[in-house]
Amino acid sequence: MTKTSRPKSSQAELGANAILAVSIAACKAGAAEKEVSLYKHIADLSGKGKPVLPVPAITVISGGKHAGNNLAAQEIMILPIGAHSFEEAMQIGSETYHHLKALILEKYGSSGCNVGDDEGLDLIKEAIERAGYTERIKLAMDFSATDFCIGKKYDLDIKSPNKSGQNFKTGEDLIKIYTQLCTDYPLVSIEQPFDKDDWEHAKQFSDLGICQVVGDDLLTSNSKRIERAINESTCNALLLKVLATYLKPLFKSFCGLEKAK
Repeated sequence: MTKTSRPKSSQAELGANAILAVSIAACKAGAAEKEVSLYKHIADLSGKGKPVLPVPAITVISGGKHAGNNLAAQEIMILPIGAHSFEEAMQIGSETYHHLKALILEKYGSSGCNVGDDEGLDLIKEAIERAGYTERIKLAMDFSATDFCIGKKYDLDIKSPNKSGQNFKTGEDLIKIYTQLCTDYPLVSIEQPFDKDDWEHAKQFSDLGICQVVGDDLLTSNSKRIERAINESTCNALLLKVLATYLKPLFKSFCGLEKAK
């Protein structure tokens, strides 16, 4: 794990890929010096003595700006919370995924489908029932709402050429939509429900306490933004990133983690 005393302008000259690569290499060297696995070394650095594998969030339907469909939300995920081990969680996820694939083939054929949020959630719910895991799986969604925020309003039809721009939603409208989704489906986690700078509505939604509200673009693993979110109770979960595209060497990510704790 490396930390350079260079000013930010000099760090930018080094480049994100170079900084992250050196940071990871140093972290691996530290693990080798201690003769422990990398995950154990990282756990020591982050102050977590007994690491536990988290419940995997398995993406089963993708949308957003990178997908070739009209779904505004970036991801719909399943959370195998009823599994007794990480291995069992992956098995539950795999079985459910294949039931979903078969269900989509039955309903829409081999060309796939173009579904909205409710349709996608209905398909996943039926796939979970077919797999026999109704009581063991919850749902999560990553809306990545920054991607469909226009000014201070939101266009859930932004990927539908014939509808885009005709039915904008306010932050208050989205809160009602998310609340209804959490009522109608076993939805327990929503990531980035509003724009990265929409602190007001993120706080209003988080204050309802109806699900886990995950900060992604809102926080960007930035310790100052994390501190603000803590002070203002803007969200109650953090998406920690160690990615070259975010110029986050490991020490910066751990700084964010410590703030979140």
